[in-house]
Amino acid sequence: MCILCFEGIGVVMPIMQTSEDPAQFKQSLNWAIGILAVVYILFGSIGYLAWGQGNIESYSTEMLPADNVAVILMKCIFCFNLIFSYPLLIQPTNEILE
Repeated sequence: MCILCFEGIGVVMPIMQTSEDPAQFKQSLNWAIGILAVVYILFGSIGYLAWGQGNIESYSTEMLPADNVAVILMKCIFCFNLIFSYPLLIQPTNEILE
């Protein structure tokens, strides 16, 4: 999961160089990182409040009921997100390298 947190780091500098206003890009990047940090902290805190010391799995989604349709759908959507995020991530880098 940590790789997903850092998957966009490799394209930040090329995108910043091709942007019209790099100073505004830095501000947008700072806001995005701040919001993402808050979301991760809230998610971790809510998970700890929900399961506490009883967290026996490494992923929170594994502790959800496996036979629930909503949980199965969420896991499938997450897998599709992983598959389709790679081309979106690599496309700006390929354009810059070409």
